[in-house]
Amino acid sequence: MKRLMILFGLLFVVMMGGGILWHGSAVAHAAGECRQGEVCVEAHVDVTCAQELSMMHCEYTDPETQGCAVDAQTTGVATFLLDGKTVGRLERRYSPWCQTSWGRLWDYRGEGGARLRIANEVEGGVSWNEEDGSRGVYSVMVTVERHGFLIGVEGWLWSDDGREIKASIPQGE
Repeated sequence: MKRLMILFGLLFVVMMGGGILWHGSAVAHAAGECRQGEVCVEAHVDVTCAQELSMMHCEYTDPETQGCAVDAQTTGVATFLLDGKTVGRLERRYSPWCQTSWGRLWDYRGEGGARLRIANEVEGGVSWNEEDGSRGVYSVMVTVERHGFLIGVEGWLWSDDGREIKASIPQGE
């Protein structure tokens, strides 16, 4: 019985000591607002287009990092032909969740030197966003609300002897 009392006494002291040693409250404040005696936690959260549909997160941004490629569908396809052989594929992509579209290009030869651009109707005119890459390249996204569902997509590859190989998916088709 005496041993049991000593054990409970030690347990009580350890618990109280721990409470005194670890006293403080965990509080979230804006950066630099931590007060003495508080354990402050600062958190930085990047919001993506898939989380918050807005022009800031969805317009002219990367479909992969913004989480929009997850549910993407191909809404248009064109092939790159060189001397009668298919050497690449051009795609128009659409994310139903994010309500965005973009272009994607594949060079089946893996040689590099690909260029891709998407046509965006902006206030009655057309602007172009271009991306350069190697084997595969995709463009930035544009919102369906602002640019329409069926954006135009154009792509270029080059042959070994420098000939341009072009494919396109017209806007609206």
